[in-house]
Amino acid sequence: MNFDSYVPANTQSFVDAAITKHLFELASSMNSVVEVGSWEGKTTHALLSACKGKVYAVDHFNGSNCPTDLTYKLSGKEKFLTCCGWFPNMVLMEMYSNEAAKLFDDESVDMVFIDAGHLYEEVLDDLRSWYPKVSKVICGHDYSYPSVRQALAEFGIRCTEPVGDYWEHIKNANYNNNK
Repeated sequence: MNFDSYVPANTQSFVDAAITKHLFELASSMNSVVEVGSWEGKTTHALLSACKGKVYAVDHFNGSNCPTDLTYKLSGKEKFLTCCGWFPNMVLMEMYSNEAAKLFDDESVDMVFIDAGHLYEEVLDDLRSWYPKVSKVICGHDYSYPSVRQALAEFGIRCTEPVGDYWEHIKNANYNNNK
């Protein structure tokens, strides 16, 4: 399937259409994807529709810990299951990000998309947990948050494509997403 024939999920998301399209196209060249922070499943739906293999949806479904976030203490689990629960390539991991990361070997996942906590400590913890697990591309949402940019900079991530609220880092220099 290409993005032109893709019908997006009818659920709320804070990720714009251009980023969703980019994630779809990126996932179409992957055999495995982890999404950290799936909420109601809009981006998960795109990743599941495009990825050739398994998509691991990691979310504790307790909502954000940040009082200024629109998802503060809101669970999107019911909408997530309606949106994505029927995909045969989905593996739901209803747990905290760092717990899920422990279940993966290093470099065992092609792509990791981080769109979970926005607090500096949460972002840094996600980077520490998932960077060793990814073999090709680590990317995420909420680049406009100073806390996200600070965590990326401290971790040493140099973004190859900070576009709007999206950031991307190609971990494997031999990876070319045009293949």
